[in-house]
Amino acid sequence: MSKKTKQAAAPWTPPPAPPPIVPRTLPTGTREALTAQLTALAAGPQTRTAWMHLCAHVEAIHRQHGDATEAIAAVQSQVSSWPAPLRMAPWLWINKLVAGALPVAALALVSGLPVSAAIGDNAAQNPRREALRTWLRALPAKTPALDALVLSWRTEVRRAIEEANAREPDATFHATLPHERVYHWEEGILEALLASPLARDLSVFDASLAVPAGDYTERTPGVIDGNTASFARVLALLGKRTKRLAHLDLRGSTLAHGADRLKTRYALPALRVLDVGMSAPVGDTFLTVLAASAPSLEALHTVPDCTGSLLDYPFEEFSDDERSNLEQYWSLADPTRPPRITATGVKTLLRGCPALKLLVLQSTYRRDEAITALLAAREGLVVDHTYAQGVSVLHGAWPLAQTWSLDEPV
Repeated sequence: MSKKTKQAAAPWTPPPAPPPIVPRTLPTGTREALTAQLTALAAGPQTRTAWMHLCAHVEAIHRQHGDATEAIAAVQSQVSSWPAPLRMAPWLWINKLVAGALPVAALALVSGLPVSAAIGDNAAQNPRREALRTWLRALPAKTPALDALVLSWRTEVRRAIEEANAREPDATFHATLPHERVYHWEEGILEALLASPLARDLSVFDASLAVPAGDYTERTPGVIDGNTASFARVLALLGKRTKRLAHLDLRGSTLAHGADRLKTRYALPALRVLDVGMSAPVGDTFLTVLAASAPSLEALHTVPDCTGSLLDYPFEEFSDDERSNLEQYWSLADPTRPPRITATGVKTLLRGCPALKLLVLQSTYRRDEAITALLAAREGLVVDHTYAQGVSVLHGAWPLAQTWSLDEPV
C-alpha cells in the first residue's frame, strides 16, 4: 500500500458575498390581463414565492387601474384555502394600506399583518404614527379579522424590513428604521391596534423587542421607553377576545406583575406559547395566574433581562441609582422584594398546565433542590436554562418564525 502524502491545508477564503437585492418591478398590463394572471396564481402552487407574486398583482391592479376590490373578491375563496402561515402580508403592506395604495379589502386575502414598518421611526413627530392610528380607528366593523398581528422590533424584524425597503422602489412606502436602541409604541398605537376589528379573533400576537444587554448597566431606559406591551396590559386591551389566542410573544416588554396589575385568572384556553423573557423577573404570582388561565400551555420562556441579577445578589448591595433604575425602567412592583420563583409556584404551574413541554428558566434556579426535583419528576418536560442576558439554546430563536412565513423571496 502506497504511503499517503500529507497535503497542505487550503488557504481560507471568505464566503462569497450575498447577491445584491434587486428592486422589484410591479407587473403591468390591462386590468383584464392582470386579473387573469392573479386568478392563475391563486389556482397555482401554494408557496411563499407564489404568494408574493400574487400580492404584487393585487398592488398592480389597484395602482394602475383603480380599486382592486373586485379582483380581490374573485380570488378570495381560492386564496383562503392556502395555508395560513404562507399568507402573512408583506412587511410594507401596512404603509400601503394606510396611504390608500391598497384597499382594505386586500386584508381578506391575508392571514396576518406586520405593523412594525409603520412605527419604525422613534421621533414623536413622525406623521406616519398619526396616520396609522387614524386608519386603525376608522376601519369598518366588517374589516376581515386576522389570525396574526406583528408589532415586533426584534433584530430579525429590522433585517427583514431593511431588505423590504431595498426591494421596494417607491420610497413613499419605506419604513423609517429606528435608532439602534429606542423604540416607542406610545400615543395609543397598541390600544388602537388591539381595539381594531383586525384583532377580534386573534390567534398570534407578537410585540417582542430586542433588548440590548447594556440597557441596565448603562442606567438608561433603552428600548423600554414609553408604554410597552405587558402581559396584563395586552390581555386587558383584548378583553374577551382571547379565546383563540395561541401564541403570545412579549419578549423584552416591560412587565408589571404586582397584584394590582394582574388579574387572578384570564380566559386563555388556547394559549400554547408564551414568551415573557428578557424583562423583569417573574415570580410565583405570575405562575399561579398562568396555571389558572392557560391549561393548554406548552412552552413558557421566563428568563429575565439583566435585572435577573437580583436573583444572584441581595438587593441591599445595589446603589440607590440602581434601585431607582429598577423601579422606574423595569417596573418592578416592589423593588425591595423582587419576584422570585419558588417550588410552590413551579408545583402550581405544573399542576395547572399538564400540556407543558418546554420551560425556560434562569440558570440560578438549578441551585434550588426542590424546584429541580419537581422538574425532573415531570415526564416529557424539557427544561432549558439560560443566564441573565443570555440566549436560550432551545427557545432563543424568534418563535413566530417557526410557524409563519415572514421571508419575502424575490
